[in-house]
Amino acid sequence: MEDSLNIVEMSRALAQFSLPGNAYAEDEKMTPKEKTLSLIQHHLGRLAIKPGSVMYNGWSTLKRGPYYFMGLNPGGDPKKQSKSILEWTSGLEDDYCDYDADWGHGEGCNQHQKRVKEIASALGKKIADIFAANALFVRSQNDDKISNPQSLWEKCWPVHQYFLSIVKPSTIICLGNGNALSSFSLLRSVAKQPFEVKFCDNSGSFRNGKYFDGEFVVEGGQSPIPITVVGAPHPSRFPVTEQFKEFLGGL
Repeated sequence: MEDSLNIVEMSRALAQFSLPGNAYAEDEKMTPKEKTLSLIQHHLGRLAIKPGSVMYNGWSTLKRGPYYFMGLNPGGDPKKQSKSILEWTSGLEDDYCDYDADWGHGEGCNQHQKRVKEIASALGKKIADIFAANALFVRSQNDDKISNPQSLWEKCWPVHQYFLSIVKPSTIICLGNGNALSSFSLLRSVAKQPFEVKFCDNSGSFRNGKYFDGEFVVEGGQSPIPITVVGAPHPSRFPVTEQFKEFLGGL
C-alpha cells in the first residue's frame, strides 16, 4: 500500500512540472529552465521529487563563461528543507545566489559561503556571476547519508553535460577534493582522458588544492571539450590557503 501511495504521490508531483507534447524530444523549442526540468524528470525519475537542488546560482549564470563551480550535494536536513529538486529548480530566480542566502548565520555569513567567495575572488570574479551546481542533486545531512552515490551520479551527469554544453568552461572548481567521494572524484570518473592528478603547489598537501586535465563529452554530439578540474579543500572544513589562492590567480 505504501509503494502504491508513493507512486501516486510521485505522479501528481511530476505532473506539476510536465510540459505539453513530447517535450523531452522537442528540446530545440525549450527554454534552459524547461530543458533542465525535462532532463531531471527523464534521468532521475522518482528521485526528482526528493528534497534537493541542482543549481546554487540563478538562470542568468547559465551562459558561456570560464568557470563552473561544483559542490558534492545540497546539505541540510531533508525533513526540514523538504522542497523537491523539481520545485527548487522550477522556482529558481534568474539572479539568485545561494552564497548570499541565510544558511543560519546571517545572509552570506556561513563559513562555507565566505570561503567559496574567497575562491571566486582569487579568480578575479564574484561568485554570484559564476555558474555553480551540485554534482548530486539529492539533499543529505552529510556525505555518508547519500544513498548509492555512483548510481545517482550516473543520473545527474547528463544534466551537467547539458550545462557544460552551454558554459563551455576552461576550468571546473570542485568544492572538495577527496579521493573517495567528492565532486572532484566523480568528475574524474567520467573524464575521457584524465591525466595524472597533481597538487597545486610543491607541498604535496590536499589543503593547497589538487587538479587534473581531462576531456569531457557534453550534450549535443560535440567533440569532447578539454577542461582543467581543480579540487579545492572542502570549504566547510578547511580554510582557503594563500598557496591555493596563488594557484587560482595563475589560471
